[in-house]
Amino acid sequence: VLIHINNIKISITDVHLPWDSIKIKEEQIVAIDRFCHEQSALADYFIVLGDFNCGINSSVHRFMTGEQTIYGSEAKPYWYEVRSVYAAIKGQSLLPTLDCINNPRWKGKDATYAPENFDRIYVMDVRNGYRINRVELFGTEVNPVNYLCASDHYGVMADIEFLKK
Repeated sequence: VLIHINNIKISITDVHLPWDSIKIKEEQIVAIDRFCHEQSALADYFIVLGDFNCGINSSVHRFMTGEQTIYGSEAKPYWYEVRSVYAAIKGQSLLPTLDCINNPRWKGKDATYAPENFDRIYVMDVRNGYRINRVELFGTEVNPVNYLCASDHYGVMADIEFLKK
């Protein structure tokens, strides 16, 4: 989706990569990255966000952040993962988005996964600056009306100020 806000063009791609195949995840992230790079003249900023179903030590994350190639492809320019950047700037720990131990959705079930950061927001800044004002997780509490937690994953929200002049 391409949106226009205050004369700034932002391309947003929402992903939900498969949980059960790293091969398919890698194929899909390379295709998504290639598509965004091919569209670089159309937007000032690119955002890829969603459920990547793999952690920050995965080939998918390393590819997006320019630390690894996949199938001979590289993300260039590479992407910045908003939560990691914000946590580093603020001196905060990076809290998990898939937390089978503490998420109320999993209450009473045996945890079989270590908490991980599966849900992320990446920004590719083609030619302008940006500022991360705030990043938060949501869906971490039980809804008092229906007594459910929104998802098996926590959501990620970011307030990003795009600085294009």
